[in-house]
Amino acid sequence: AKFLQKFRVLSGDSLKDTSFVTQCGGQEQVSSFFESRKGLASDNSHTHDRHQLFNMNTWPDEDELQSIAHLREKFGQQISERKQCGADWPCFFSDLALARVLR
Repeated sequence: AKFLQKFRVLSGDSLKDTSFVTQCGGQEQVSSFFESRKGLASDNSHTHDRHQLFNMNTWPDEDELQSIAHLREKFGQQISERKQCGADWPCFFSDLALARVLR
């Protein structure tokens, strides 16, 4: 009960929030993100290689950090604009999130 007082769980998939969808790169980008996560929550997720799923959530290694630095350099202007308007969400733009994309 105390947990529910601090958090509000929303229903739906955020596609109705046009501001969020726009800031995340459009409906296709958000839909693709959600589709990529469905397998982790589906009933047959136990059939995935547990080692592979574990590796998706490990911190980036040195090579991945170098690739992430290259991405941040290449897209520096866009990242800076997102930071200025508060749209550089860690769930999409942290080192761990970008490492998951690279993997």
